[in-house]
Amino acid sequence: AVHELTSPCLPPGMTAKEEKVKLDSGKEYTVNFNGPSEPAGAQCRFLADSILNKDAKCDVPPCSFNGIHQPSLVHTFKETNDLYIFSYFYDRTQPLGMPSSFTLRELADLARMVCNGEDVWKSVFSGIDGSIEKLTKEPQWCLDLSFQVSLLHTGYDIPLYRELRTAEKIANNELGWCLGASLPLLKAD
Repeated sequence: AVHELTSPCLPPGMTAKEEKVKLDSGKEYTVNFNGPSEPAGAQCRFLADSILNKDAKCDVPPCSFNGIHQPSLVHTFKETNDLYIFSYFYDRTQPLGMPSSFTLRELADLARMVCNGEDVWKSVFSGIDGSIEKLTKEPQWCLDLSFQVSLLHTGYDIPLYRELRTAEKIANNELGWCLGASLPLLKAD
C-alpha cells in the first residue's frame, strides 16, 4: 500500500519521489511525501531543530546538540576571523546566486524563499541560470537549507548576524569535509 504524508519540508504543491520504508518487523511501506498547501518553512525548521536535540543533558558544556561537547565556534572564530562553511553548504547556496560571503540571516532568508515555492522562485531566482530547474527537479532544497540554518544557528549557536564565507576551492585546493580534520595532522611541531 502507498501512504501519503504531508511534509512541511517540501514547498507547496511538490511531491518527493516514492520512498520505501522497511520496519524492523520486516513489514515494508511505500510513502509519498507531499508539500503542504501553504508554505511551512518555520515548521520545517522546528523539525530540524528537534532532531538536533539541543535540550539534551550537557555534562561538559558547551554542547552543540545531543548533549555532545563542542567548543564554541563563536568564541573560537572571533568576528575578525573568517568562518567558512563548505561542501554541501556551497552546493546549496551557489546555484541559487548567493555570493561567497553572506550572513546566517541571509541564509535563513534563502531557505524561507525556497520553502515558499514556485511563485516566489519565479520572481526571486529567474535571473539565476538553471536555479528554477534545479529547485523543481529536487524537492528537498527546502529541507536541506532549513537543516543547514538549524545546524548553524541552533546546533552551533552562531548568531544570525554572523558573516559566513563559502567556497569550492581555496588557493586552488578543493574543499571537502575531511580538510578540516586533516589540518591538525599537517601542522608542523
